[in-house]
Parts: sequence; C-alpha cells; structure tokens
Amino acid sequence: MNYKIALTGSTGNMGVETLRQLMELENVEIIKVLIRKESLWKAKKLKRKYKNKIEIIVGDIANKKDCEKLIEDTNYILNLAALIPPKSDKFPELNYRVNFLGTKNIVDSILETEETKKPKLIHISTVALYGNRTEKNPWARVGDPLIINNYDLYSYYKLKAERYVLESSLKNRAIIRQTAMLHNRMLTDNMSDGLMFHTCYNSPLEWITARDSGFLMKRIIEEDTKNKLDDSFWSGIFNLGSKAENRITGYDVFNEGFKLIGGNGKKYMQPNWNATRNFHGVWYYDGDKLEKLFNYQNESINDYWREIAKRHWYYSLAKIVPSKLIKIFAIERLLFDSNSPRYWNKNKELGKIISAFGSEENYKKLPKKWKKFNLLIENKDSEGNYINYEELKNTEKAKLLSHGYDENKKEINIEDLKMAAEFRGGKLLSEKMENLETKLLWECSEGHKFEAKPITIMKAGHWCEECFENHTWSFDNLAKKSPFYAQVYYDSHDKNENMIYYFDKDFKACYKKF
Repeated sequence: MNYKIALTGSTGNMGVETLRQLMELENVEIIKVLIRKESLWKAKKLKRKYKNKIEIIVGDIANKKDCEKLIEDTNYILNLAALIPPKSDKFPELNYRVNFLGTKNIVDSILETEETKKPKLIHISTVALYGNRTEKNPWARVGDPLIINNYDLYSYYKLKAERYVLESSLKNRAIIRQTAMLHNRMLTDNMSDGLMFHTCYNSPLEWITARDSGFLMKRIIEEDTKNKLDDSFWSGIFNLGSKAENRITGYDVFNEGFKLIGGNGKKYMQPNWNATRNFHGVWYYDGDKLEKLFNYQNESINDYWREIAKRHWYYSLAKIVPSKLIKIFAIERLLFDSNSPRYWNKNKELGKIISAFGSEENYKKLPKKWKKFNLLIENKDSEGNYINYEELKNTEKAKLLSHGYDENKKEINIEDLKMAAEFRGGKLLSEKMENLETKLLWECSEGHKFEAKPITIMKAGHWCEECFENHTWSFDNLAKKSPFYAQVYYDSHDKNENMIYYFDKDFKACYKKF
C-alpha cells in the first residue's frame, strides 16, 4: 500500500528535516504540504526538489477550508506548524492563528472526515508547557504540572492547542512535546533579538537536533505502516527526549557557542544580563520512551557544534577581532532591544522584571562579575551551596514530582481521580467514571466548574483552563491552594509573592497584586 501524508510547518527547522526524511520512505506516494501565499518561492523550490512526490497546498492553517484540502485523502497528518519566540511575542494575533487556531482547524477537519478515511494525527507540542525549572527539580515527565511562563504567548496558545487535541474525540492521535532544538540557523536567529537574555544560566536544557527530530517523524510512519504501533501510542502523550550528554544548562549553550569565535561564556556575557527565572527548560526523565520505540537518538550536542564550525567556517575569523569589539557590537547592542530585561527596566515594564527576577531590587542586585555569580556547572546551587552537578544529571538519582495519586497501580479508579483533584486544590464533582477518555465534571480552587477527560488531568498535567482566560497568569494565587503546583513553583518563587500577570487588550504587559 502507498501512503499519503499531510504536513504543516514544512518550511520550519523541524519541518524541513521531516519532509526530507519522509521522502526516503518508498511506501509514501505523496506528501502534501501547506504553504502560505507569501512563501510561494519556497513552494517552487520544494517542487523542483521533490517533483511529483510533493503536492503544494497554497493556503493558511488558520483557514479551515485550507486544512480540509490539506488532509483530504491522507493517511497521516503531522502538525509541526508553530510560531515560536521572538516572532510569537511580536505578533500576538499571528501567534493565536498559528499555534492555536491552526491546530483546532486540523482537529475539526479530521473529525468531519468520513470515519474510514480519518488520518492519524501527530501533534507536536512543546517543552515550554513545563515552564521554569531549577536545580531543585530539573527532571520532568509527562503528567507534571504545566506552569507556563508569564507573558509567554507561545506557551499560552500551545497549551490551549494541546488541550484541544486531548479533549477532542479523535481516536488516533499522538502528542509529542518537543524539547529544545538545535538547527543551522540557531546562532543567527538568536543574535537578532533580546530573546537571548531570557535564557537563565542555570536552567536545565535538553537539546536535540532538527535532524534527529525529523528522523523520529520518519520512524513513526515507518513503524506504523508495518502495523507495529498500537493504541498505547496513538492515544499517548510523550516527551521528545535526547541523549544523556545533551542535558546541559543555559550557560553551557553560551559557552559552547562562543568557543566557535575563540571565547567563552564569561568572556562575552555578564551575569546581570540574563533572567534568573520565568524561562522554560527541563531534563526529560521519561524521554527514553520514544527512543525505545523508534531508536531515533543519533546526534550529540558536540556533533552539532562540530557541524556548525565546519558549515560556518567564517565564524573562526572572529578570533582575530578584539573580543571587546564583538561584545559591544554583536551582543551589547541587543541589550537595548525591546525584548531585553535592560529595556524593560529602563522603560518601567515592571511586570516583566518581577516575572524574570522576582523583584526590581533582585534585578538591580545581580552581580556584574562572574566570580560573584553561582553557576550550576561549577557545582554551586542558586544560594552558593555545593551541589554535585554531574550527580544531579544522573537519572537514577532523579527526584520526581508527585501527580497526586499512586501511579504504580495498573488501573486508575475514581478514588484516584478524587485524590488527584484534591492535590490540585479542587475536587471531582462526577460520581462515576467510565474510562480515561470520557469527560467528567471537576471544580478548581477558584470555584470554576469544568469538564475534562481523566487522561487530560491525570496523564497530561492539565487542570482548569478558565484560570488562564484573557491572557492571565495567576500561579502565585494558585500555588497557595494547590500542592500540585506548589511542589515546583516555590523552587523559584517566594510564598509571599501575590501577583497576577496579564496582557491588556493592546497586549501591554500588566500586573496587579491580589
């Protein structure tokens, strides 16, 4: 049998690799890709490269009719489309259209397709849902609390999109939470905006290459067309993890990148430039689940840096340029970008400063010299106490968060649901449970009543969606009433913080005390 695959996000970093590797499958007849009218030149380039094996649908994922045309007569739909930071910060309406509405259109189009012709969906979600982590709880697994960062519209709409997939009646869908991704444009992309200063130096980060990510997509199709995947995959939620050596910190990334030009992180960066919280990054404790199924993890972060050095050999020419000039003209200029903490402080965007540092005072007290800054890779925790960094990265010694019920049981019953709801500061209002896919009635700590599937709550880490309506982040309040959130939230927040962060109608960052 020959298969047809629909692909969104085909011109993105993961999409380019996915498309290239899917083309290698002999039993794939056609790959249909959705490309916006503004990118017709990319469509022509793809047509020249892949000829009759590719079908171009010119349209917009935010247009449902275009999505219907995309998935028509296909066996699989790989939803890789995403608008990521900094573009997602700068274009909030486009962010909504791509990261939420597009997913909704794909799901709705599948549901409206004749039962025997419904394609299977692979939806790419994101590590950003786990929010800020520190050395106190660097390990995440599916089912952990989803504490999206204040003012991060990317994670806000990706959270809503993932939940829409989960709460739909789709029978064959797999959700995969992508980790941090290494790609050829990473350095240039991050040298054009103040986004680089959002990266916390001690944040745990797990990296995978775009090539390995694309290879995973190929392996999923390859295995499923051989009938090797069952319902446990096609109803699952997974963390897309990487090799153990690819688990590092934010500082490591700067350090390795600057080695290409003969320097290091301390030479080109300062400790008071970057946020100390409100960033997303984790090490995936359960990232090996997909690896056991598909054996896709091939490249290390060292492989990536070697390839970048070879591909962009001219970076090495910077070694003859005085480091002070590079620091001033390549990096310090970005401190004045509107996406930089220094800009926020100068322009009194206090909500963003408080989110990123805890307070205006904390920001101003940050040391300017590295000898006074505690780096995890130098075996110092955030308070300056000794911590064994290499031991911290050992999965056998990982400390895991509680999900509020006994996860060692083979089957979940209604008593488990009640315990989990109480652990989240709420309660289960339904009196009977049929299965994990049948919606029940719940109530959160704020008195919001909502329907949700047990799998969405118990297995995926979601809770009350109404608590985040109208671009609002109120975890200071929620953590006070929810042990589920509190167990990780107070790693980087004070229990006396009483802030609600929100965007107004013009997407101006606001905050208020409660």
